[in-house]
Amino acid sequence: MTGRPRRGKKQNSFRLFVLLVITVVALAYIGGWVWRSRSRSTSTQMQASTKGQNDASSEGVLTREDSFEGKSSTSDKETLYDISNDADENRVKERAKAAVLGAFVADAATMGLHWIYNTAQIQALLTTKQKIGSPEFFEPPSCPFYKYDSGNLSPYGDEVLPLLESVVEQGRLDPHHFSKHLFESFKKYNGRLNSASKDMVRNLESGKQFPEAGAVNDEAHSIVKASVVVARYAGKPNLKDVMLDTIRVHQQSTDADDAGVAAALVLERIVLGQRISQAIQWALQDNHIPTSAKLWLQTAVQSKHTNAEAAVLDFGQSCHLPGSFQGPMFLASHSNGYVEAVRENIMAGGDNCSRAHFIGALFAAQDGLDSIPDEWRQKTAIFTDLEALVDDLLERRGAL
Repeated sequence: MTGRPRRGKKQNSFRLFVLLVITVVALAYIGGWVWRSRSRSTSTQMQASTKGQNDASSEGVLTREDSFEGKSSTSDKETLYDISNDADENRVKERAKAAVLGAFVADAATMGLHWIYNTAQIQALLTTKQKIGSPEFFEPPSCPFYKYDSGNLSPYGDEVLPLLESVVEQGRLDPHHFSKHLFESFKKYNGRLNSASKDMVRNLESGKQFPEAGAVNDEAHSIVKASVVVARYAGKPNLKDVMLDTIRVHQQSTDADDAGVAAALVLERIVLGQRISQAIQWALQDNHIPTSAKLWLQTAVQSKHTNAEAAVLDFGQSCHLPGSFQGPMFLASHSNGYVEAVRENIMAGGDNCSRAHFIGALFAAQDGLDSIPDEWRQKTAIFTDLEALVDDLLERRGAL
């Protein structure tokens, strides 16, 4: 047989060995290049993450690692926030100012249709005046229980005003001074004095003092006081204790304590930079919130109702807790802004002024002073005086 001579097995084996070595070297080189690329990418991501965390720490006021994660903190005395520089504190002051003024303006805007439990009657009044869609500052004011001039505060606003005055005068919440000042304000008040206020006056006149002088009462007085306390004490470790003292000047009630503390802590998160939705999620999980209030909040935000009127009717239109806490929390989680929330709350009827005070604080704190319409500020009778008092209040934030 003629042709090429056959190669030996050794030669073929040698060639296969060389090819294998070349393949292994090439794979090792490619693998090393990929590993180095990934390492550089990971390093860059870690640097960016660290920079983002540092930026967040300097840009906002929340410094705890779990501050936006809804995790529980371990101590009631733990400082949750560190307002580390003037820029942070100035932003907090802006939101705090908006919260207090937003509360008072919402209260005045709602007063004209306060305590009307029949929502069909509210609709009829608005139809008569061609005000459908714009129920705020309704004229003539048509509350069946008192007659105030349009633009005046409701009885709730009138009881929060002495708190603001007392904290400004003392530079802090002094419960004994607040008790005395509130008593004096009630004694000369020409408007409608509610049952809790009448009981408090009687208790003080009989010789009782703080905290025994507070009325045994489970109504919404606690939550309307949250905006002033938070404006002065947001970010301070003693906010919860101060809020309890504030409530107990006027009321003795576990439900009032729980709702007032929950309202203050939710509002504090917003004044310190969170959105309403974030603050609510935190409240549903954090152990600073009283258990009962957490359950009330959960029921409110998970309600199957699609409108405020139905939800408030379900929770209860009256002043009593927990309904007067759940109503505003439903609106806080379902409304799109300050004006919408205030209007929907008015239309839900009943004790809409107590709800308005808290709703106004929440949305104004989140969206800023500009979210309060100029026309509404101008219609609020004592807005200029309120703004001056709030500015004085915020100058007293430095101390505990």
